[in-house]
Amino acid sequence: MIPGTAIAEGQKETGLILFIIAAELWSTIFVWAGPNMGIFSDGSSLDMRLQNVFILIFSIGAIVFTFICRRINFGIITLWGSLGVVAALITFFLSDGNDIVSYIAVILLAVFSSMHLEGVVYSFVYILTNKSRLIVLLSMISGYALMMLLVTEINVLLTGRVFQILAILLFLPVLYLSFELKKTVKDFSFKEKTDKLPLALLAGGLIIVGVIQFMTTFNNVVQQYRAVNELSSFKFYQIGQLLAVLFVIVMIIIFSVRIMNLFYVFIASSILGFFLLMYSKAGGIGFTDAGIVIIGFCDIGTVVAWMVTASISGRYKGIWVLLSFLVVFGVSSVSATYVGSFIIEMNPLMFYLSAGMIAVVSVALSIIFIPVIRNIPEDIIKKKSKLDFGGLRILSEHYNGTENQNGDSVQRQESEDLRFNLLTPREREVTSQLLEGYTAPQIAAILKIKTYTVKVHIRNIYQKLDIGSRPELFIKYGNSLNL
Repeated sequence: MIPGTAIAEGQKETGLILFIIAAELWSTIFVWAGPNMGIFSDGSSLDMRLQNVFILIFSIGAIVFTFICRRINFGIITLWGSLGVVAALITFFLSDGNDIVSYIAVILLAVFSSMHLEGVVYSFVYILTNKSRLIVLLSMISGYALMMLLVTEINVLLTGRVFQILAILLFLPVLYLSFELKKTVKDFSFKEKTDKLPLALLAGGLIIVGVIQFMTTFNNVVQQYRAVNELSSFKFYQIGQLLAVLFVIVMIIIFSVRIMNLFYVFIASSILGFFLLMYSKAGGIGFTDAGIVIIGFCDIGTVVAWMVTASISGRYKGIWVLLSFLVVFGVSSVSATYVGSFIIEMNPLMFYLSAGMIAVVSVALSIIFIPVIRNIPEDIIKKKSKLDFGGLRILSEHYNGTENQNGDSVQRQESEDLRFNLLTPREREVTSQLLEGYTAPQIAAILKIKTYTVKVHIRNIYQKLDIGSRPELFIKYGNSLNL
């Protein structure tokens, strides 16, 4: 059951989707990238001091205000944040390069932006369905790519006061949607007592989110460096982003690929993209643009990170679950920007070599933790549910969806029930612990038996249930049986 909400009829999905897309597109274009590398740069160099201050305060603020939202409706905090963003923007633009005023304005902008973020996070994680989540994520990535392809072509017109005025004017629709959000979201509360969350499941989700957030933030630093220091536009990066959107749509709609499998595509793409960059710079081979395209393609990781966050936080609705993910998002973003601000001072060859090595180390760490990542049960992010995208039927990951009850599914369910009845009482106990995410040694300690005995039980369970792995156990029996 989703936490208590009272959303005005007919406004829930459309209003929230528009708010999230508008807010995130504005933030990405005007704060982080933009034709002049966002509002924190003059466009002539990549000075990340203000960005570093912003991301640090912003990350801390997001955690603090998420905790505060336990007691104050997130619609109110979002509206306050939106109003504050406008005031902070005007202060920043009027500072005219004064360092003290600029830093004060950036700190205020970070604080109010983190307040404004609460509407995005809460709506995405706790209210939207998985269908709407995918629409939001793919719209944000493709919308940003298309808008940046457009504005980079007219970059000369979007400088100085023109860019600043445009930033304020285009935030006004976001401000209007913030007022609507406050009116439509009338009540929200966390569950006082939450379902038991297996630590292995949480660890797997946090590792995925941490690796992806670090790499996507770091990728943005790389493409900004190239755009500024090598007089190249964003177009190759945006082409990669559009290819990522197309890839996700094709894989999910046509081939019904699981969201989790996209994480492995993200890992492979990161390795290939940075390898091409390093090889091109070290060997003088012209694959740099191809490497940037592949790095842009790595935005498929954004889909994975947010879907995993929303699915786990949406299933186990305690405040500490969401805070855990926000801490990882914040630490990863801060780490990537601070590492990036250090290596941007290097010459192009050393920059790309250093960036490649950082990427390789990050990916290697994620590979080491794959056994933990695989503890994420498929029923957390995948339950077969037909969702309609403009006439297209999509097999999506819908944790609170309804199983398609055709004759084949009913017959399959009956067959699975019969197999489950073959288990002994002890094997059922072990199965229950497996579905909770516990390892064989942990189950042995809980049931006060030897680890070897648990492994024998697991082997027998797999044989009787006709399965070959724990993920398959989660898929077939995670939700359908009351153990």
